[in-house]
Amino acid sequence: MNDGYIYLHRRLFESRLWSMPPDVLRLGVYLMLEAHYEAKPIKLPDVLIQRGEVVTSLSDIAKGCRWYENRKARAWSRQKVSRMLDQLVAVGFCRYKSDSYGTHIRLCNYEDFQRRPARKSDSHGTPMEHPRDTPETVKGARVPEKEEKEERREEPPAPKGSDAHNKAVKEAEIPPELAALPTFLDNWQMYCDERRNNRKYMSANAVRLNLAKLLKFPNGAVAALEDAVSGGYQGVFPKHAPAQGVYPPLPPPTSDRVEIGNTRDGKPFYRLKQGGQPCHSDGLVM
Repeated sequence: MNDGYIYLHRRLFESRLWSMPPDVLRLGVYLMLEAHYEAKPIKLPDVLIQRGEVVTSLSDIAKGCRWYENRKARAWSRQKVSRMLDQLVAVGFCRYKSDSYGTHIRLCNYEDFQRRPARKSDSHGTPMEHPRDTPETVKGARVPEKEEKEERREEPPAPKGSDAHNKAVKEAEIPPELAALPTFLDNWQMYCDERRNNRKYMSANAVRLNLAKLLKFPNGAVAALEDAVSGGYQGVFPKHAPAQGVYPPLPPPTSDRVEIGNTRDGKPFYRLKQGGQPCHSDGLVM
């Protein structure tokens, strides 16, 4: 059956078949090409082949879907064909059973995709054809403005990269607590420009999260933006607290003791000038 054609609807892009592995998609198209397309069924002893059905075998399917690679014929095994048929059944593409004639496959929703559209022929051609000798077909003729707008009506593409960054920054709602800080708006714009120039673009969510982080330490927000710009940081960070183990200076030593250092838990300790035992600042003997 090498003559004729089938309708391959663009709804295939939205179907689960399109997201299957390439071999499974190849098998699905093969079955659509091999399915009985005439309205009159084929009568065989003990079997009736309806429109949208195929009676074949696993070996014939493997042979019909063979391909050539490096000048060698390649073909699926019968086991692989059986597994791929099960995958097509799982997505609702077909149903099949094995009988004395071989493998009987019925394609689901065959009529929805292979229904022949009604056509009316007249002196100007069929509706599937473009009308002949219309102003639109004459060389140099201009399509009416209304039709031109309908033909070119498309969804605007989503902004990407720098455009998306600029849009996110422009539409961001800056909290009043931050906007009231001196030089915050200038430093914020400088930080956003630096991110854009370094191609570290921010999405709307990134802008919102950075503003929320700055709102947690408003007194250091301006300094954090300046540090981010001068240091080339992507994020904003508050001034770090003193590192662990660093403590305020010890009180000055008294006349009867001299400061030695800090213990492991951070408490200062002293040694008595007369050579006594070292003790904590609270007077406890170590």
